Amino acid sequence: MTKQNEFLHYLNPKILSKRAMTGAGIALVLLAIFLSGGGDFNLGYWVLLPITTVSVGGALGGIIYSLMDHLRNQGRWKVAVANSLSLLLYIVSVWLSLVAALNVTGHWD
Repeated sequence: MTKQNEFLHYLNPKILSKRAMTGAGIALVLLAIFLSGGGDFNLGYWVLLPITTVSVGGALGGIIYSLMDHLRNQGRWKVAVANSLSLLLYIVSVWLSLVAALNVTGHWD
């Protein structure tokens, strides 16, 4: 396979979009758990910004997971490194997007 074909193989739009949507869905569930834990069910329009940014952060984490397939396919210890790095970057992207959104809305104290 040529380098361009290999590159396009790893950027398969169907797989990439599926993993991005999975990452965004997991992030939305985590956001719902986080917001319901506060006990304040008087949610207004300010919730739209965290929903949007956390979804984007989760989708970015899903895309990062998909891009790690090249490393994951190389075998043994590289699988553990790729999975650990993907999980760490997913958590960081969701957390940073949540903090940024709540800081802009004034709910991060």
